[in-house]
Amino acid sequence: MATGDDALAKNRDVFAKTLRMEETQFGRSDPRLAETLKSLGETHAALGEHRDAVDTLERALELTIRHNGRDSLEASAVLHSLGNAHGDLGDHATKRDLLERALDNYTEDDAAVAQTAYELALAHGELGDDARKKQLLERALAIEERELGRDHADLAITLMHLGQVYATTGEHAKRVVVLERALAIEEREYGPAHADLVASLNNCGVAYSEIGDHERALTLFSRALAIEEREDTVESSTLHNVGGAYFGLQDYEQASHVFDRALELDMDRHGEKGAEIVASILLLGSAHEALSEIETAYELYMHALTICGGDHPSLEACREALQRVAPPDDGLTDGLVEIERHALTHGELVVSSGSVVDAHVDAIVNAANERCLGGSGADGAITRAGGASLAEARQALPVSDDKRCHTGDAVLTSGSFGSLRCACVIHAVGPDYRQVDLKKGDALLRSAYGEAMRLARDQDCSTVAFSLLSAGVFRGSRSLDDVLMIAVEALRDACFEGLDRVHLVAFSPEEQEVLQRVAAAPPVSVESSEEEYACERGCGFTGSFGDVEKHEAACAYEPPAPVQTPRPVTPPQKLPPLSPEPDWAKIATAARSKVEMLEARVRALERASPSKSRYYDSSDSDEEEEFFYTRTPYTTKKLPPLDTLPARSLSAALRRGRPLRRDDYERRSLWQMLK
Repeated sequence: MATGDDALAKNRDVFAKTLRMEETQFGRSDPRLAETLKSLGETHAALGEHRDAVDTLERALELTIRHNGRDSLEASAVLHSLGNAHGDLGDHATKRDLLERALDNYTEDDAAVAQTAYELALAHGELGDDARKKQLLERALAIEERELGRDHADLAITLMHLGQVYATTGEHAKRVVVLERALAIEEREYGPAHADLVASLNNCGVAYSEIGDHERALTLFSRALAIEEREDTVESSTLHNVGGAYFGLQDYEQASHVFDRALELDMDRHGEKGAEIVASILLLGSAHEALSEIETAYELYMHALTICGGDHPSLEACREALQRVAPPDDGLTDGLVEIERHALTHGELVVSSGSVVDAHVDAIVNAANERCLGGSGADGAITRAGGASLAEARQALPVSDDKRCHTGDAVLTSGSFGSLRCACVIHAVGPDYRQVDLKKGDALLRSAYGEAMRLARDQDCSTVAFSLLSAGVFRGSRSLDDVLMIAVEALRDACFEGLDRVHLVAFSPEEQEVLQRVAAAPPVSVESSEEEYACERGCGFTGSFGDVEKHEAACAYEPPAPVQTPRPVTPPQKLPPLSPEPDWAKIATAARSKVEMLEARVRALERASPSKSRYYDSSDSDEEEEFFYTRTPYTTKKLPPLDTLPARSLSAALRRGRPLRRDDYERRSLWQMLK
C-alpha cells in the first residue's frame, strides 16, 4: 500500500515532468510556468525538501510578479508558501517579512487572510513578539468564526495557540476560556477518549493549575494519563502534570509516587545520567522536601546537579534547591574548619583542617593509588563514605595494565555517592617517593595536582577540596615542607576562572603547621633555565615532565628504519680438488717401516732391562711364541685381539710393548690407523 510520502513523491515527479515540458514549449521565462512552479515548490516543502522548495518558489514568485504585479493576490499566495518554506528552514525573520507583504496585499478578510495571519502570528511568536502574535491570532480567529462557524474543527488549533499567548501575557482567565473551547471542539470531533485529545487535556489542565483550580486540573490530567496508558504511550510530562496537581492539593505522598514513576520511566529511556531525567529528579526531590525528608531531597538534588552541565536549563534550579535543603555549616567554610585564606589569581586558597569527607563542595580530590579501588588514610575514608555507588563508579573506570589512573594523573567519578556532599570525586595519584628519584617525583606530584584542577575546571566546579597527595607513607624520605610547597605552587599555577575556593585539608597538627607556613611563603619564581624533558620516542618534542608524559601517551612517531649498507661481495674460494683413491701399497710400506723401527727400539730397551713378565698372543695355539719383552711388572695376561682395540689406543698399545703377529701387518685397517 502506498504511503502519503509515496503519493507526494509521485506528485513531485509529475510536476517536475510537467515543468520540463512547459519549459520546452514556452521557455524558462514564460509566466505560465508560475503555477506549476508553485505546486512543485509546495510539494517539495511537504516532503521536507525545504531548500528545493525555497529555490522553486522564489522562481515562481519572480514570474508571478512579472506577469501579475507585486500587489496581486497571486503574488500573495506565492509569498505565503515561500514564507512558510523559509520558516521550515528556521529563518523566521524572512518568513515574517514575506508574510507581512502577503497580508498587505489582501483587501478583504477571507479564509486566505486568516491562514496568512495565523502563520504570521507563529513567526512573530518565534521572534518573541507576543503582542503582535496575540493580535494576529485574534484576527485569524474572528475570520474563521465568521467564515466557518464557532464550532468548526479548524478553530481548535487557533484557540490552542491563542491560549499559549494568553499564558505568556498573564491573562489566565482568557486562557482557560479558549482552551475549554478547543477541548470541546475536539471532543465533539473525535470523541471523549480519543488519543488526539491528550494535548488539549494537558494544556487545559495546566491553565486550571495556573488559576489554582487543582481539582479540575487533576481531573483533566488523569483523563490524559488514562488515554496514554490505554494506548501504551505514557509520557513523563503527563505524569509530571498529574503529580503537580497532587502537589497543589498538598497530597505530597501521592505526588511523590507519581514523580517516582516518572523518574523510572525517564531512566528507562535515557539512562541514569541522561540530562532528560533532571526535571523528574527535581520534582521528586520537591515532594520529599515537602514531606520533610530533607536528606532524601538533598541526595536527589545533588544527583541532579551532577547530571547538569554548564548549559543545562535546570542548573540554577538545582543550585537553589540545594541551598534550601543544605545542612547548616555551623561557622564552617564548605563544611571544613577554615584556618586561613590566601588570594590566588582566580579564587582563594583555603588552608583547612578536618576530614575531606565532610567537605560540602563541588568536587573533592582523593589521594588514590593506581588501581583506584580504595586504600588507607584519606582514600579509605572516602571509600567508606562513598558507599557502594562510589565503588561501582570506580570499578567502571577504564583499566590499562591493571591501572585505572597512572601516577601523576587524575580521573573523575561523578554522581551522588553515599554521605559525600559533593557532585564529583576526582582521584589523583601522587608519586611514591620510596620508588622514584626526587626530581621525577616532584614533577609527578605537580602533574597530579594540575590534572585534578583541570578536571574540576571541565566540570565547572567553583569549590574544590584536596586531600594531601603523597603526604603519608608515599612521602618516604621527602620532607613534608617540600611536598606541601609543591602542592601550594601547583594550585597557584592551576587556578582557573570561575574558581571560588580551593581547600588544602590538613588532618594532623603537623600538616596544619606546615601548610600555614608554606602557604604564607611568597611564590617561587620559575627560572628560565628550568630543565626540559624530551620525548623518548625521538620525535623532538620537549617540555616539562608532565607535558612530555602526556605527549608520549599519544605520540605515534616511529623512527626511520636504519639504512642497510650492502656487504661487499667476496668471490667464492676455490677448494682444492678431492684426493684420489689412497695408494694402499705405499701406505703399507710406510707403516711397516714404522713398526720395524718401534720393534728395534723395544729390543734395545729389553736388552738394557730384562723383563720379569711376559705377554703371549691370543691365538688358539697354546704354544708361546717368543717375540719380545717389556719392562712391565710381572703379570701373565692374555691379550685381546688387536682389531678389538680402539683406533686411538693403537699407538699407546705399541708404546707399552703390545706384541704384533706377522699376519697383522697385512690388515688394511691397521695400516689405515697407523697413517
